[in-house]
Amino acid sequence: MTPRSAAERPLLRLLGERGSTLTAGEAAARTGAPLELVERELLALAVASGADLRVGNDGTVAYRFPRHLRRRLLARSFRLRLEAVLAWLGRQLFRLIRLSIGSVLVLLVLLVTLTLLVVGLVQLLRSDDGVEAVGGLLLDGLQLLGQCIASLRIEPPGRRELRATKPDQQRQRITLFLESVFSVLFGDGDPNRQLEPRRWRRIGCFLSHQGGAVIAEDLAPLLDLPTRPADRERASEIADAAMLPVLLRFDGRPEVSEQGDLAYHFPSLQVRSGRPEAAIWGSQPDAPGTPSPPLRERRIPFSRTSSRQRWIYGGLSGSLLVLSPMLFDLIRPTPALLAVLAWFSIGYALLLLLLPLLRLPLLRWRNRRISQRNRRRRSWSSGGGAQTAQLNNKRAFARSFARHHSLGSDGLAYTTEEGLLEQQIET
Repeated sequence: MTPRSAAERPLLRLLGERGSTLTAGEAAARTGAPLELVERELLALAVASGADLRVGNDGTVAYRFPRHLRRRLLARSFRLRLEAVLAWLGRQLFRLIRLSIGSVLVLLVLLVTLTLLVVGLVQLLRSDDGVEAVGGLLLDGLQLLGQCIASLRIEPPGRRELRATKPDQQRQRITLFLESVFSVLFGDGDPNRQLEPRRWRRIGCFLSHQGGAVIAEDLAPLLDLPTRPADRERASEIADAAMLPVLLRFDGRPEVSEQGDLAYHFPSLQVRSGRPEAAIWGSQPDAPGTPSPPLRERRIPFSRTSSRQRWIYGGLSGSLLVLSPMLFDLIRPTPALLAVLAWFSIGYALLLLLLPLLRLPLLRWRNRRISQRNRRRRSWSSGGGAQTAQLNNKRAFARSFARHHSLGSDGLAYTTEEGLLEQQIET
């Protein structure tokens, strides 16, 4: 069995090491994946792992997966094992890239400083002209470098009670600083990169907790809608128009009352697997008449490094920018090797100093957009929480379709946990 879609990985995480009994509706609600795709992937996982099937008289199918499902699949599939190894190698390669940027900075500072020191000492032995000026500049550069390197030995906050006497602790602190260079330079990634999967999981769980029937106003805080208008009729139209992707994803259907109110019914999310030892839903259904809490996007931080690490970053980058041009003044004409080292060091230092400054306006703009979207979702949540006669009538109509029932409550048509002959005798 090989992974064929994005639904398989969330299903494997959901089933975990303990195994579980799931219907397609439960799996879709918990993972946020499209129901049609989940049905195919559950069947493929059941065939690959030898899971048991339970079929109710109404045609609903539940899958009972064994424990340690991922280990079983890895043992049977060479491609899955290869993908696991490649994923591990990818993580190690990315960490190596993070370390290399900081390592190049430290090595360049050390190399430029040692080169200046050696050339300055040679000139000091040859001539006394300009010795004081060169020596003063070298002394200032060495003091700045010494302070930056000494800062690397300072323990991070919260760990000052540990003594830096063990080599592994010292290596860990240096490694953290080397990784922090990448963090200051490029940031730590978008904390909202999993926003869409998180959104659909929230929607699926909310629908299942509501008994598979909701109105659009209660689901609006989880969607990306324009600013909520003051006109309630217009707001209702906007929320209803945004329900089409939800209906397609979870096999829902609209229901119209005699007064023309719309409610949305999701029959596949109303069936539980009937597992008695642990409730797969995780909590009791929400109280009717309340909209979902709004989906919240996280602000993108500039960097998760400490202020001490940023000071060290700035000190090393600044010292490299100050010391590198001095290579052109020590030897004239400057040898090609020293010229390459000087120009590369200047360019590297400018990159380290300018790129974070260029990221700041873009980061502020993105965070403003995030704040605006969060405010819009909060406005839809507060507007949907108003107890108006129109909303109460629509919720009452939706509750007439809301229900939870367990698989097999009206009898099982077939199960692979028992032989077919035994089931025929029992029936």
